[in-house]
Amino acid sequence: MLKSIFRINGGNREESDDDEYVVDEARLIDTMLTIREGSLYQLLMKIGLYSGARLSEIVKMIREWDEARLICFEGFCRYKMKWHRGRKRCDYIYLPSRFLDEIRRYAGKIGKYGNLRKHIYDEYGIRMKEFRKLNYRICLNAGIEEAICDFYQSRITKLSVGRKYYDALRSRADEKYQLLVKAIDNFVNEMIEKLYIGKPLWDEAVVVNVDEVQAEMEKREARKIIEWSMEL
Repeated sequence: MLKSIFRINGGNREESDDDEYVVDEARLIDTMLTIREGSLYQLLMKIGLYSGARLSEIVKMIREWDEARLICFEGFCRYKMKWHRGRKRCDYIYLPSRFLDEIRRYAGKIGKYGNLRKHIYDEYGIRMKEFRKLNYRICLNAGIEEAICDFYQSRITKLSVGRKYYDALRSRADEKYQLLVKAIDNFVNEMIEKLYIGKPLWDEAVVVNVDEVQAEMEKREARKIIEWSMEL
């Protein structure tokens, strides 16, 4: 199990996008998958990975959940935020529709951003902006144009565009989001193979069965066997 110690200096300020450091992608996925299935913290990480939104934005969305702001397509949804503060903005949060039941379970019932951020950092050594960076990398590697990847993350310096172009960009983002979801699913599958040496548990239509992952890990830990590169 990858549970290496990982700490980044920083106070309780809202997460910045400008910090430079190497993201340990395997550790992020390992942490996300081994948290209790259905827990709020796992949900926050999954939304962070698939949307690229900041933790503060995800928390605001769930705390103030409003079905009227939700537009769903085949397999995914776009949630209207239109939240601007200073130089930061969040226009929309894109996410797979398979997350909706979990979101609705926690809607209006979660704690404050600062407390959630502190718990995720103290308990798991995770800064949620690591998922944001990973989302952006996967988006570009999937062959999606940079302007669309920027749109998913509401990068204000690159979205100062006219209304007509903005609407066209949003339409292209809608068209490409399923491609991003598939790319992230494939990435998670690859990480599962590397970390747990078993049959991939995720695909574009299936949510990972964390119980199976944990059972496999416990079995391997009991035998004291670590086989990171065994082929299926």
